[in-house]
Amino acid sequence: MISSQTNYVLEALSIYDAGVLPNINPMLLPEKNERAAAKAGKSPNKA
Repeated sequence: MISSQTNYVLEALSIYDAGVLPNINPMLLPEKNERAAAKAGKSPNKA
């Protein structure tokens, strides 16, 4: 069990920049050539 002294110390503890790290499986991401094709299709300056 956690002692009352440990609880006292942890009450004042702040962890800055803590959060969830992004972890996206590469299999779920679109392939690079698909992204390039999507960007080329959205270009308004294309003649």
